[in-house]
Amino acid sequence: MEYSFNKPRNEFEKLLKRAIKGEAKAQFLVGDCYYRGDGVEKDIASALNWYRKSALQEYPEALCMLGKCYDYGYGVRFNQREILFIFAKTCLSHNLNYGCFSQLIFKMN
Repeated sequence: MEYSFNKPRNEFEKLLKRAIKGEAKAQFLVGDCYYRGDGVEKDIASALNWYRKSALQEYPEALCMLGKCYDYGYGVRFNQREILFIFAKTCLSHNLNYGCFSQLIFKMN
């Protein structure tokens, strides 16, 4: 199941079950659902929780989104050191096409 806006609640529940079992992609997508309020009430704290779980498994999109949350202060205090660490980890260990490389270069200047 791929991500799409306006998920019915039952699709979110199926995705949540996969996330609870530890699937990194599902954890990221559940975080995105909470972040956008898609199929569930918008909740930035829950979004960050799921992004972190996925990022701990080094899921690239989760690492990048977590870095953006720190960058823009979405649900967390701005933390440049954390931003640089997350973006660098994403760039060094995964495909650079996630947009994090440009974010890292911008933050270093």
